[in-house]
This record gives sequence, structure tokens and C-alpha cells, in this order.
Amino acid sequence: MNLLTPSEFSREMPIWHSKYTETRYKTYPDLERELSEKAIHVGFLEKNDLARIAEWGGNQHGVKRRMMESNREEVVRDATQKAIHNLADPLKALQSLLPIYGWGLTYSSKTLRFIRPQDYPALDRHLQNNVTRSYTRLISICREVQETTSARGPRPDNRWWIADIEMALFMFIKSGGKLRLG
Repeated sequence: MNLLTPSEFSREMPIWHSKYTETRYKTYPDLERELSEKAIHVGFLEKNDLARIAEWGGNQHGVKRRMMESNREEVVRDATQKAIHNLADPLKALQSLLPIYGWGLTYSSKTLRFIRPQDYPALDRHLQNNVTRSYTRLISICREVQETTSARGPRPDNRWWIADIEMALFMFIKSGGKLRLG
């Protein structure tokens, strides 16, 4: 088992990010670009957008079907519009998405991750069970890694976005690694 501090993880992060991009999750760049641009230019997402997030996220326990069948389009538009309006406050942004029936914490965080990948990670069950259950704590951990890395990032400006760090952390944890948090 690999036990690393966030600073130590920051040195290994490019390896884990590369492993992530080689998996079935490699379709994220197009979805990320399309949804973040829609959030900026349109100001909300729709049920079909969330369905795409569910598919990308593995659609555990039929979350896509539940969300599609149990929510009116207006509910999804309103919730995502409020989340976009509240992006300066991670808790408010996350709470804005919770009225979407069947979406929950995991998929709400994945939605924020696609709306603004520069600043938001996805908090899935692997990270909840092995790193933190707190969304704001996960953001803090990712920022700490971001601040301590000297590795060139995968973005055109060689930066690491919070979503990139979370993806690398996801692969590290899923492969049996552990973070030693202070």
C-alpha cells in the first residue's frame, strides 16, 4: 500500500492522471468543454446534460433513469442555474443541486466538476470512503496538492485544474493508495 501526504502525492500526480486518462473515463474532455461552455453561455444545464454526466460516471444504481423519470426539466434548469449562480460558495453550489431527485451528493459534485473543472472536483464513493466525506475538505486537499506540485499540468497553459487533481487522486485511491492527512 502506498501512503502519501498531499505534497508527496503531488510529485506522483502526473502518473496517476495519465492512468486515469487511459481508462473508460477518457471521454471527459469533450463533455467537460461542452457543459462548462453551456453553463457560462446559457446559464443552466438540462436533463439530457445530467444524463450524460450519469453515463460518464458509470450510472451506478440506475441514477440516470431515476433522474430522468423523477424530475421535470424546470427543476433541473432551476437547480443548475442556482448552482452556477452560487459557484463562489462550494456548499451553496452543491446544496443548490440537491433538489434534483435521485441525484444526491456524488452526482451533484460531478455536476459541479463539469460546470467548473478549474475549481471543482467530483466526490465519489471511493474518495468518500478513503479520503474525506466533506466536499469542501476535498476541495482543500486538491488545492493543497495544486499549490505544491511542480509538475507540468495537462491543460494548455500547463496548469493543474482541481478536476485534474481529483481524477489523479481517484486513480491513486482506486489502485489501493492512501493519503496521509494532517
